[in-house]
Amino acid sequence: MKLTYEDLQKITNLEIDESVFVFDASTVHLTHVSLRKSENLKEIRFDTPQPNLAYLDASRCKLKKIIFAQACDDLQAVYLHHNVLSMLEIGVDLPKLELLDVSFNEQLTQIVGIHFLRKLTYFYAHKCDLHDLEGMADIFLRPGFDFNIEENENLVNPPAAIVSQGKDAVIRHFRKIQEEGQDYLYEAKLLILGDPRAGKTTLARKILDTSAIMPTEDETTRGIDLTPWNFNYSFTEKGEQNILVNIWDFGGQTIYKQTHRFFLTQRSLYVVLSDGGSSEKTDFAYWLHQTKTFGQGSPVVVFINEMEYRSFDVPMDALRKINPDLKAELAVNLNDVAGDDSRRFGQIMDKIKMELANLKHLGEPVPNGWKKIRAHFLKREQDGEKMVTWTYFKGVCNENGETNPDGQKSLAQYFHDIGIFLHFQDDDILRKHIFINKQWILNGAYKVVDSKAVEDKDGKLTKDEFNTLFSGEYDEYRAEIKALLKRFYLIYERDGYYVVPQHLPQAIPKYEWDSQENVRFNFAYKEYMPAGILWQFMVENYQSIKADLVWRRGVVLEFEGTIAEVIEEYGKDLIRIRVVGPRKVDVRAVIIENLQRINKKFDDLDVEKQVPCVCAECVSDPTLFEYEKILGMHQAGRLYEWCPKFKGDVSLSELLQGVEQVNERDSRYSKVTNNITVTGNGNLVAQDLENVKLEASQGASNPNVATKKDIATLHARHDSHDDRLRDLQVLAREHRDLLSENARQVKDQLDRILEKAGKMEQFEALVDIKRALEKMNDDTAKAAVKKVLDDDKIDMTAKLKFVTPIYIRELFGVKAELEFAKKEKVPRTWAEFKALFVKV
Repeated sequence: MKLTYEDLQKITNLEIDESVFVFDASTVHLTHVSLRKSENLKEIRFDTPQPNLAYLDASRCKLKKIIFAQACDDLQAVYLHHNVLSMLEIGVDLPKLELLDVSFNEQLTQIVGIHFLRKLTYFYAHKCDLHDLEGMADIFLRPGFDFNIEENENLVNPPAAIVSQGKDAVIRHFRKIQEEGQDYLYEAKLLILGDPRAGKTTLARKILDTSAIMPTEDETTRGIDLTPWNFNYSFTEKGEQNILVNIWDFGGQTIYKQTHRFFLTQRSLYVVLSDGGSSEKTDFAYWLHQTKTFGQGSPVVVFINEMEYRSFDVPMDALRKINPDLKAELAVNLNDVAGDDSRRFGQIMDKIKMELANLKHLGEPVPNGWKKIRAHFLKREQDGEKMVTWTYFKGVCNENGETNPDGQKSLAQYFHDIGIFLHFQDDDILRKHIFINKQWILNGAYKVVDSKAVEDKDGKLTKDEFNTLFSGEYDEYRAEIKALLKRFYLIYERDGYYVVPQHLPQAIPKYEWDSQENVRFNFAYKEYMPAGILWQFMVENYQSIKADLVWRRGVVLEFEGTIAEVIEEYGKDLIRIRVVGPRKVDVRAVIIENLQRINKKFDDLDVEKQVPCVCAECVSDPTLFEYEKILGMHQAGRLYEWCPKFKGDVSLSELLQGVEQVNERDSRYSKVTNNITVTGNGNLVAQDLENVKLEASQGASNPNVATKKDIATLHARHDSHDDRLRDLQVLAREHRDLLSENARQVKDQLDRILEKAGKMEQFEALVDIKRALEKMNDDTAKAAVKKVLDDDKIDMTAKLKFVTPIYIRELFGVKAELEFAKKEKVPRTWAEFKALFVKV
């Protein structure tokens, strides 16, 4: 769609206080209408044709109903995102509509009449509740069609596992369905979690056979035990179907918990099991947090094994506050399910089968060829095959009509996601193999955790000892086992040894520590602390471990003469950091950033960041300040906070030194896309942004290629520097009181543009640029921006990418007077900007 600067100027912003807006005879002259942020607006009605209407923005209202019931022959773009629509009805042909954005309508389940949109090219439905998009297959296959259908949790067509692989995978899915027709898969995962000796293995056996022999005291689950289970279920619409369930019985010991997250998946049923005697001490909060984080909406049931008929009143209402997907409490004595408790157990099994049958993905459509490929590998698994090569897998795909290399990868990822086999595509070694016998490869991975020899050697194995441990059936697969262990953060290699953090000594080694002039930081985990966070940190930072100063719950690191100590406090759900040396502030910042990145793998993790006091009285047992609180005080202009031990004030700047920029960068700019943005190690300097050539886009046949080339050149040129654009924005935000009103407006506008471009609200970003042009002082820059906006040869994404550097230049070159230091010259580079703030 071509939306020029002149189009943006035509927008009529209507201030609507009413709950209903009507397009009628009085509005036929309008071409570009914005009702955005009309907080009382609940309904839009079309009473007469609107022949001139080309653009409608009704985003961020309270819109519940809109029906396109009258001709709008010139309508090209419709924005309805961030509303409360449950259905969108298109009742007439909209022959020119190219863009429809209904994102963040979290109750939107259906779009009626989508076939009327013959020119639809951009379709954004991120975070809605759409179920089946099969009727849009032809639209998805249109050349150049762009879309976002992520986070539709109930979506079954295309399957969510396909959507998670990206747009190309979705398009391939619809193309295969169109070419081959479709079939259905009825497979599910049942995951049994709980503390040790609660009866998990017993439940897994009794599901298959109520008269099965109970496990002995020594038969504890080591790692994960997998068991297949079949049952027939009668569906209302699809009749009786055979459902194949893979039961995953997880070991409950702490040493296994670290790896659980790699196998806890969405679209599964979880059973959290406890016995009647230990229910009061069962850590339900831990298990329910885990299922919420990694189950992502999967149903959960609590199962009480009433050993010796001991019951326990489970606080279901309280537990549902932790995980709203907790469905039921089940209770029975597993010792007697073939006897007196057989009736209750039969009712429980009916409940479990119903929950499995109601899983949203069950029976999701797949191409006919995929069903045949699935049957092939099921037969190979039943015949005792452990693994096949990737080459073999591709051959089976070719024989069954899946000849596209990208389609083969997509299929392998889909089968991995729903638990049919294991294939790790992002690992150079593991991706060469398909592990169709999941139990075999998992047993191999857990050998280092289970081995008494590893435990006796305090977690350190020589290479010969490692080879001996993996002899026999794993002789030819040591490279794969080693890659899997590293992927699960179970080992690292150091000084000729393989080190297993779970089996390191409990005792803290003796070492000297200079407690003067330390910088510190704490992570306090409030509701629960996931297992293995510190072990993962050790594995990722093993090259910096100082000598052998590493133990089960702590590690000492060394960075060019700077020493850092990272310790997990036993029983306190706390990780404590302290650093001493010439680069202590920088090293602390790096450690904080690493731990924050690990923490973010666990959604909704409640972590309080604490800054220990830096005063002379707080060397050994410091006062702890809540980081977010003192950061807010600092941003509000406060300089000091009271320390009760020192009985005096301490500087907030000293407390926050080396911390605040890491937090700001990580929280705000990690997900910004579709524009010139710095993430990871990429760096851009303002003066280089000025050198990005607009001419590369204006005459190029493929402006995106030119854009990528320019950005890649800049990234490579400054990869070793720390002068990041987002650092500039952090400083500008921190010290906005030092900037004139004009500079503040430019900076704020830039923030909004980057955020919106990252969320695909591209047209809104251009609207903001248009409005911000009025605030720009540099006529040359203003003309350059306008020229790009007006150029019909440049697509929307390229416009944003090329306009943004000019806009950033205006931020640096704005003719604002800084209110300090003799009104020094306005900074134009990162170095100049940073130097000015250092003087404050």
